[in-house]
Amino acid sequence: MRLAETTNDVVFSFSLWPERLCDYISRSVETLLGYEPREHYLDPRLPLTCLHPDDRPALERLFESFKEYPDGLPIRWTHKNGSVVWTEATISIVRDKTGRPVTHMQLLRLIWGATYLKEVQLLHSMVRNLRRKAR
Repeated sequence: MRLAETTNDVVFSFSLWPERLCDYISRSVETLLGYEPREHYLDPRLPLTCLHPDDRPALERLFESFKEYPDGLPIRWTHKNGSVVWTEATISIVRDKTGRPVTHMQLLRLIWGATYLKEVQLLHSMVRNLRRKAR
């Protein structure tokens, strides 16, 4: 996990079985979302509560489906200070020999730059589509 500590991206791993808990989260989570890693270790549901309220129900269902998103999924988060943070998440699921999901892994990358407004509009549209599909 040394490599994960040298990037601005957030890397995290959550055990799904036999109990849900945060196995690892990189220090960059504090810059991205305002919460220290130890807060995530103490409260494994913290990432779900940090999801943007408008997106939370659809994304909770999506996370419970244990679907992988290797090409990136737009996710809005609420920073500890109340601001909205747009990220692109790469999601992987580790399964045991029986196929049961045992670990949820994510890489979060902040979305910003010269094309930020267009990206945000596109991502917002994608999130709306995800909400519709999740119903």
